[in-house]
Amino acid sequence: MFNAANHNLLVEFLIEGRNPYSADSLTEGEANALRKAMQAGETVQALLRGVTPRSGQTVWALTANRVLMVQAGWRGQSRALDVSSVRKVDLVRGKYGVTIGLDNGSERCSVFGADRALAMVFAQAVCHRSGASLSTHKVNALTAEETHQAESLARGAATMLAA
Repeated sequence: MFNAANHNLLVEFLIEGRNPYSADSLTEGEANALRKAMQAGETVQALLRGVTPRSGQTVWALTANRVLMVQAGWRGQSRALDVSSVRKVDLVRGKYGVTIGLDNGSERCSVFGADRALAMVFAQAVCHRSGASLSTHKVNALTAEETHQAESLARGAATMLAA
């Protein structure tokens, strides 16, 4: 099925050579979709934005116990993965940004076109909480400023979601 929003996003990928929205703050639609997926008392501790094939723009939010995966678009889908079940996290730098994958042994979830700093901070936080192994391919270490910007975006999202 043709989806104009996803088509336009993919055209922008080709023109920009990267996901032009990967490091942006949450939109109101994304915030609303996350609020619906969150349980009472959950707060966002790490955040990233990427693209899921056939679903379009996707936001992943790490809370204390879960990884929330939401699409705020026309489908408005969301799902959650228990962070303690994650066994392996992969980061691979590609043509359009970073692809991040989470593997819990029975399923694999991934998004591509993520911002490098957000993906690295997100991956490290998941590994810290779950004890998962982290595998990186062509993903350079972050500077202190990049880490700070990624953490600031997550704090901003937590504030926006608490409102």
